[in-house]
Amino acid sequence: MLTQHLKYVKPSLQTVKFLTAVTMTYATALLLPHTAQASPGLETIVEKEYSVKFKRSLLDSETGLRQVYTAMQSKAKKACRIGKAVDRQGGELISKSECVFDLMDQFVESADLKTLTVYHLDQEKMGG
Repeated sequence: MLTQHLKYVKPSLQTVKFLTAVTMTYATALLLPHTAQASPGLETIVEKEYSVKFKRSLLDSETGLRQVYTAMQSKAKKACRIGKAVDRQGGELISKSECVFDLMDQFVESADLKTLTVYHLDQEKMGG
């Protein structure tokens, strides 16, 4: 007759139980903040400032201009992955893509360079 000790759990079953516990913990941690607060209150909005540094001389060539613009896009995409994006005027949640477009507009406006502004407007017309 085979007798098993009740506290002994097979290693494969231990792994499954451990992974289930970890998954449930992460799921709970991710879902609680969303259910507790459906939309951000104005007092909880934190403004962050992002910038992109580049040499003006890069804007003299098409390749350099593309390189600067790509760096701006990369910075905008990275910034918009963090947390939730909020519209500057209304305080409403916006999508990640809207966040990227808004941040790109801010970068270009802040740079205030004609070649970069024209390139940005061309990219928006082409959808990229």
